[in-house]
Amino acid sequence: RLLLKNEFAVILMDVSMPTMDGFETAALIRKRPSSEHTPIIFVTSIGNSPNQMYQGYSLGAVDDILTPIVPEVLRAKVGVFVDLWRKTEHIKQQAELLREVEEVEHRRRLAEAEDKLEKETKRNRFFTLALDMLGIGDFDGHLLQVNSAWENVLGYTEEELKGVTPDQLVH
Repeated sequence: RLLLKNEFAVILMDVSMPTMDGFETAALIRKRPSSEHTPIIFVTSIGNSPNQMYQGYSLGAVDDILTPIVPEVLRAKVGVFVDLWRKTEHIKQQAELLREVEEVEHRRRLAEAEDKLEKETKRNRFFTLALDMLGIGDFDGHLLQVNSAWENVLGYTEEELKGVTPDQLVH
């Protein structure tokens, strides 16, 4: 029941338990996504046959401990998994912070792009609707873009004026 509500670094489980043995319990633990990767250490007082060991490992056991338990050995084994769990949690937190920072940066860039688009839209609206002849040229003086006033005043289309220098239009 605790596995339904909490996350654990490692599970110590007796192989022989009343009602349901450790292997059946391990199979249920592995079916739940939240605990499918939680390491299991089987504790047993009965002899470990190769079949029993294989069954434990096939259900995700990472180790077998025979009783009587040596406390120092058990503490060392559990300590390794607790350290791994803490480091994994730390990495998850860092990944979440990184995701949040990237999301903020993405929003900032999106806002900049929207601002730029709005400014360009206003400029293009001004350029297109102006009654004066407006044009954009390169550094050599060749026209790259002109507004419709050029056609109204001179009778040339924008396509005819592209690449022309204004001095070529003077006669």
